[in-house]
Amino acid sequence: MSKFKAIINASQIATPIGRSSAKGSEMNNLKVIENAGIIIEDETILFVGTSDEVKSHPIYTKIEEKDIFDAKDRLITPGFIDSHTHFVFGGNRADEFNMRLAGASYMDIMASGGGIQSSVNATREISFDDLYSKANETLENMLLFGVTTVEGKSGYGLDSETEMKQLEVLKKLNENNEIDVVSTYMGAHSVPKEMKGEGRKYLESLYEGMEKIKKEDLAEFCDIFCEDKVFSVEDSRDYLLKAREMGFKLKMHADEIVDIGGGKLAGELSVTSADHLLVTSDESIESMKDSGVVANLLPATAFSLREEYASARKMIDRGLAVSIATDYNPGSSPTYSIPLIISLATLNMNMTVEETITALTLNAAAALDRAERVGSIEEGKKADILIHRVKTYREIPYNIALTTVEDVFKNGELIVRDGVRISKKYESLSDYPIKSFMNVLASKSPTPGGGSAAALGAVTGAALFEMVISLTIGKKKYADVEEDLQKMLPLIKSLRYELTTLIDEDAKSFESVMSAFRLPKEAENRKEEIEKSLINAMNVPLKIAEKSVELIRFSVELADKGNENAVTDVVVGAMNIRTAVISAIYNVIINLNSLSSDMSDVKEKIQLLEQEVIDTENRVRSIVDKKLEM
Repeated sequence: MSKFKAIINASQIATPIGRSSAKGSEMNNLKVIENAGIIIEDETILFVGTSDEVKSHPIYTKIEEKDIFDAKDRLITPGFIDSHTHFVFGGNRADEFNMRLAGASYMDIMASGGGIQSSVNATREISFDDLYSKANETLENMLLFGVTTVEGKSGYGLDSETEMKQLEVLKKLNENNEIDVVSTYMGAHSVPKEMKGEGRKYLESLYEGMEKIKKEDLAEFCDIFCEDKVFSVEDSRDYLLKAREMGFKLKMHADEIVDIGGGKLAGELSVTSADHLLVTSDESIESMKDSGVVANLLPATAFSLREEYASARKMIDRGLAVSIATDYNPGSSPTYSIPLIISLATLNMNMTVEETITALTLNAAAALDRAERVGSIEEGKKADILIHRVKTYREIPYNIALTTVEDVFKNGELIVRDGVRISKKYESLSDYPIKSFMNVLASKSPTPGGGSAAALGAVTGAALFEMVISLTIGKKKYADVEEDLQKMLPLIKSLRYELTTLIDEDAKSFESVMSAFRLPKEAENRKEEIEKSLINAMNVPLKIAEKSVELIRFSVELADKGNENAVTDVVVGAMNIRTAVISAIYNVIINLNSLSSDMSDVKEKIQLLEQEVIDTENRVRSIVDKKLEM
């Protein structure tokens, strides 16, 4: 059964349109819809139009309120696609960056044994788990910039074992992270020091490993650094043709430093994309245009190396499809900042705002052979959607090197809200970071609600009690009470754990109520199921109140015996717990009033709980006030 969602009240949707790259002047053709909305079916965009059209769509009435997202007069664009990175690597090359600041060129650094070889050494040494953890952290940060699809290359192994390690990390990242990770094998990134001067022989030595990589489906693309003093045009041609025979799609690093005809070869072989192209010739531009090659330009590399930028304006004016990417790597482009790329493209490469958005979305998708499914907001494509804190697309580059992205939908799921990560990877609400939990609590979803918030308040009180005990035991001044506090500690800790589980139980109990009410009205068991679910929804906050009262009973003794420098933390904890009890009681009452069963015993119980928690808090405050001489 399909799951439907809607996004409404966007100030604007701005998107390229198409299922292949936009070439030349086509890159300026954004479709703009004012006061816009989207209907999503599962992972796919079902309908795009004005908010009024969305609300009048026959599917809209079937969408639950919690699945309707209000864009609040903000801009929507497709998810950004970073189509060229080397983000899986060990170590860093900060020392080389400073060498460049002192005047050394990139090729000078490579000739002295640095450059790619430096990263090769570090990547060979790092463990798989550490490499994965480092790369996963990078992916999480990319997501906050609005990246929903990213390409990652190997190439920092230059031996079979390490190249496989990089590709296996990329595969695991794709499986475990919401961002789509596209893998590229780049064993031909450089000639390793052990085979210096034997470039062709080195390329031929890669073939056996490439067969294994393809068999194990570890890489979709194969790339090579076609460059002076690295791999020649002739060697690159033979290597890429061999890779194509094995089933790889082709990419090229071409004409980055010296124009040796790499761009022309890219056109000859009709590779998916030719990347860098800082010094490519007019002849190469024509060759690539005629063959449908995407020119993937990497402005941060030129910026970092202080080189001339690729001729984006000339390429677009001559009819090429241009994409842009970060080229994130430890040497020549140590950044994955999409806002920086946007600023460099518009300010330094003379690209229009429309061209820049197209280059980061539809054309970036084409550079990864994915324009059929992502890169634009239109029916039938994946629901990879960004909501920006601005109203119009023209405001994006105006915010120089600043992200405008606030919310991210990936495959129809909201995974970043208000700039904070929300993730399926958290098994329960209690696993969420504070900011993420608060974003979920603040959302239109009815769960988590007041009951979960009450349990969280009690958990906070328990944690403060534990802190006071920890600050007391082991100190000579409190040696005579240490045994009493040591006995108290595991009991408080146990209550904290129980109350933590109740954060999730309360949310689940409410969802059960909603499920019962959604049963067909003619269903024989509907009334019985509603009653049962309401009793359960009442019992969970009742348990929160009961456990919280158990917890606050420790506060009187703790206020009397605990570290005097932390005595105010006891009263703060008690006040949190008192609020938790009264809040939980109100959640009991709202369910109680909907029940047909006699619940007089529950009504009596909650009165007693409320009175006890208020009396206990007052006793604690009295003790603390005396200690503070108020």
